[in-house]
Amino acid sequence: SDWAAWFASYQTFINTYAAIAEAEDVDLLCVGTELAKASSRTSDWQTVISNVRGIYNGQLTYAATAFQGNSLDEFIKVSFWDRLDFAGLDAYFPMTGKVAPAIGEITLSWSNNKNGVDVLKLITDWQKTHGKPVLFTEIGCTNIAGANQDPAKFDWPSPVTSNQEQSDYVEAMFQVLSAHTDWFCGFFWWRLAFNSADRFTFEGRQSGEAFRKYMSVENKKVASLPKTAHIGGYNVLHVGNHNNLPNPHPQYVQLSPYRTAETTSSTKNQWTKIGS
Repeated sequence: SDWAAWFASYQTFINTYAAIAEAEDVDLLCVGTELAKASSRTSDWQTVISNVRGIYNGQLTYAATAFQGNSLDEFIKVSFWDRLDFAGLDAYFPMTGKVAPAIGEITLSWSNNKNGVDVLKLITDWQKTHGKPVLFTEIGCTNIAGANQDPAKFDWPSPVTSNQEQSDYVEAMFQVLSAHTDWFCGFFWWRLAFNSADRFTFEGRQSGEAFRKYMSVENKKVASLPKTAHIGGYNVLHVGNHNNLPNPHPQYVQLSPYRTAETTSSTKNQWTKIGS
């Protein structure tokens, strides 16, 4: 209930990472992640961002939830995008209402999803209100049958594995977003886990081939394709924590190599393998 104390504490927290980001020549710093209960306090965030810019000279974003595809989503409500370099969305919009839809059906669902929402128009209209390039600070989908209906969901009851549906989601994602480079500038895939049992990861699956198809050196020269799809090898510091989760979240503890890969040498060989 004491927001002044909360933001004072948060400022100390984020200043530490801003100093690390500046010292390590980090290209992009995410100043917060899915802090929906706090992100409505615009003036407090303006102060936080201003103080961070006094320490760190790189680019800034904030990662807002984008799970529902309507006015209830956090990204619609945030009012400090003008103080940042990129507007960040953790983009898990529901797609079709089907299990194992065709790629074309997933593609069309970006304009008319299972809830009748035109997600692309929603983002386009919202982006025009602030003019900042849009970065998907997270986008992902599990390899569970029907996952396109709720891409963020990982605790499906009695899940049936469908690597093909995950791959089709990735293929449709590239097809759709490559046509909207007027506002879309890149994404971070949630997640690369270095663990084949992980539901979101793509290594060793068909979805990995979809990434290879669109992100090979030759294809990245094609003007119509996104140029800044980030998976690994970029110097990025992404910090923050969810309002409604304990800190640290057990899921994050299990995946500590993923969360520390950018800043420690303990996972250097893993990044080398993926980077190839």
